Amino acid sequence: MIHEAVSPADSTDSDKDEIQRFETNDNMTQADDRASRVYVISIDLVSGTDIYAIVAARLEKLGAVRILFSQWACKTWYTSEELRLSIQPVLTPRDRLFIAEINTSNCVGVNMRTDLPQ
Repeated sequence: MIHEAVSPADSTDSDKDEIQRFETNDNMTQADDRASRVYVISIDLVSGTDIYAIVAARLEKLGAVRILFSQWACKTWYTSEELRLSIQPVLTPRDRLFIAEINTSNCVGVNMRTDLPQ
């Protein structure tokens, strides 16, 4: 499913409730490996790099690590849709976001900034 970017001002109450749930839910922990998955998150800041620190802080809060210039890896129990709901509010309507679940046992890289989470 492809979603159009929305600015925080255009977010619905439902979107805001979902985002709030991700930011405040302490009942779930990243240590729960039973349902954890690894995602690659690619972001193009079409609007410029002025918001990069904000975007990076959101990704780091989700547990993501930067593996290439504009690509991150994240081991989490969130679904790709939940990640999108958490990341999208800090992007501008012109920025691009792609999230894909990957199989880390079949990945290779050269000169990456860090190893992929296992």
